[in-house]
Amino acid sequence: MHQSRRKGLLLTKPLWISKRRAGFEFVVRGPIAQPQVQAKASSTQWVIPGKHIEQGDGWLINVPGLVVAVSVSVSVSVSSAHAFIERSVKDVTIEAAVMMLCGYGMSPNGLWDANHIEIEAVIKKDDTEVSRLPLQYAGQTSQYKAALTNPGPGTYEVIVSAFDPRTGNGGVDRTSFIVSGG
Repeated sequence: MHQSRRKGLLLTKPLWISKRRAGFEFVVRGPIAQPQVQAKASSTQWVIPGKHIEQGDGWLINVPGLVVAVSVSVSVSVSSAHAFIERSVKDVTIEAAVMMLCGYGMSPNGLWDANHIEIEAVIKKDDTEVSRLPLQYAGQTSQYKAALTNPGPGTYEVIVSAFDPRTGNGGVDRTSFIVSGG
């Protein structure tokens, strides 16, 4: 795969056909390594033997979406389904890696500009929403974080969503943690 003239990837594959075909459908699925955000896109067009589709970006298929991978941490990172945290902890850091479906990272003013991405954590305690926190750029490509201060004892669910209003791309991930009562 190569980078195209537009901001994306380019895949070149020969098609061996012997007659004109209407309704030739090309389907793309991915990312395979991130099943929680896997998307599917397709495009249909005429394909004619000996006529190459290579002008501009050729046959362009956009796969919309963002990969969001969330974790919580105190003094060490916890990325399991349930993190158990002692009540004495004052802050829980909510961290998220947010990137394009193709795997390219995002950063302010970068190739994939993160300046307009809206990233928010919804925190629920025992199934009731208790907070909404915007995640801020953490100084490294695709890394964002926010702090939940003084969480009381209970079971928490963290749902992080990322949305780019310029493109409509979005993604969501979730995790949970438990703060002990003692």
